[in-house]
Amino acid sequence: MINSIAFKLNYSKYKKLLIIDEAGKFKPKFLEYLHELRDKTDHGTGIVMAGPEYFKDNILNWSRKGVVGIPELLRRVNHWEQLDPPTKEEIHALCETYNVNSLSFRNQLWTTVTNFAEAFSKIKNYLKLKEKNKNNKSVQKN
Repeated sequence: MINSIAFKLNYSKYKKLLIIDEAGKFKPKFLEYLHELRDKTDHGTGIVMAGPEYFKDNILNWSRKGVVGIPELLRRVNHWEQLDPPTKEEIHALCETYNVNSLSFRNQLWTTVTNFAEAFSKIKNYLKLKEKNKNNKSVQKN
């Protein structure tokens, strides 16, 4: 299967970028396959893996323990990037995008969230609760 995927990636006229979200769920065996795919496609395909902080910690620990394939994979990692929590301006921009006008909610969001996924989730929940309250008020009026 790795050879088939590599063939398709290598024989396209475009350079590709493979983005893997939730990479923290990967076990060492799967990372061996990813290592093999990387070796077979390194001239035309970039790979980005996104995951929580413990993903990097797991890779480093597995490498120190000599887990098969992990030190070799680690040597192929060109860069680790840790994302900062959303800034106050980014939180306000997200809220504006979703028409969340409550300044108290915006400030609470800014002081409590540690990442964008958490911010999106809290905004969605806020909007659902707002809609539910709106519907309850219209039912009570009738």
